[in-house]
Amino acid sequence: MKAEAEGPHDRSARFAERLNKLFEEHRSPDGNEYTLTEVRNATEGRLTIGYLSMLRSGGITRPRLDKVRILADFFGVSVSYFTGNATANDAEISDALRQALMEPQVRELALRASELGPEERALYMRLLDYAKEVAARIRAEEGASTTDAQRED
Repeated sequence: MKAEAEGPHDRSARFAERLNKLFEEHRSPDGNEYTLTEVRNATEGRLTIGYLSMLRSGGITRPRLDKVRILADFFGVSVSYFTGNATANDAEISDALRQALMEPQVRELALRASELGPEERALYMRLLDYAKEVAARIRAEEGASTTDAQRED
């Protein structure tokens, strides 16, 4: 059986559906769905309210790749999310990222890290690893002192 060719309306509807799903699933810091104004502001005007509205309604059938990248970065998904070429691994990463970004402090860390250059990000990662090691040592010491206190009783 031969598959039917996909028309521009099918592509735009699929893109709009996927974009609208992101708007529904990702929440702004106040817990509400992002507004077009918030997305415009967060993308420093690279996506206008009119353009976003046209994307969400399916009025734009083939958005430029640079615009798709901006949306993907904003929502924390891969570009392949929009093209339908996402692998199972991409979906898992997107789900894990989405879950992590629900935590306000994680979002803040990610936003701050996005303002850094590659060398600064590498240093940031090393600092996070070090903080994790120090926290583990402190927990281990607290556990040891609790055990020692229990032995003395």
